[in-house]
Amino acid sequence: MLVVCSAWPHPRLEPWRLFNRVRAMENQCFLVSANSVGANCGRAFVGHSMIVDPWGDVVAEGGEEETIVRAEIDIGQVQMARKEFPALSSRVGWLTSPDR
Repeated sequence: MLVVCSAWPHPRLEPWRLFNRVRAMENQCFLVSANSVGANCGRAFVGHSMIVDPWGDVVAEGGEEETIVRAEIDIGQVQMARKEFPALSSRVGWLTSPDR
């Protein structure tokens, strides 16, 4: 699971959503992102903290207000995704070992 803490500013909501989904997909794991909301030092932030599954599907997402984002996840999805689409097997190092 990757955890991302961010202060992603307005007006770039769609890139924020896209980057979170792509990060989860390329690493074939769950991604939990926490983004700032409101304004600080004259900058406004988009919020939209989220939980994304290994396929890049958003499981839960907040809005532009302060909130707690929750979701029940099945960690077994990571193994299923990696088995069905072994993209990580071409990487060098520990990910290519036979017992992974």
